[in-house]
Amino acid sequence: MPKRSKVWLHFAQVDTNRARCSICQKVVLAKDGNTSNLAKHLIMHKINLRSDSCSVFDCKAKKAKKDDGTSVTRPPPSSTSNSLSASDRDSAGSLANNITGKVYYLLITLLLLV
Repeated sequence: MPKRSKVWLHFAQVDTNRARCSICQKVVLAKDGNTSNLAKHLIMHKINLRSDSCSVFDCKAKKAKKDDGTSVTRPPPSSTSNSLSASDRDSAGSLANNITGKVYYLLITLLLLV
């Protein structure tokens, strides 16, 4: 089975339980192809494959087809596409403050009744 993890870009498999780092030549335990130790070792070299900035395999732009059958190159989706606009954040903040004020009022009223 081919190796799918990005860590194998930085390691060479020595045997079924070990891999050699291509940066420092250290042999790291990789039992039965498990790559967790390899990824942790790469962090020591300031290579974090789990971060969003690593796009070794993900950087290819996707191709979409237009209605006329020609292809269009589409950039990878942005991680900020689902964020709220400034005005939406302001109105959500105002709503939260309004609800918080009403909850405080209700709690004080209940405490005074006890």
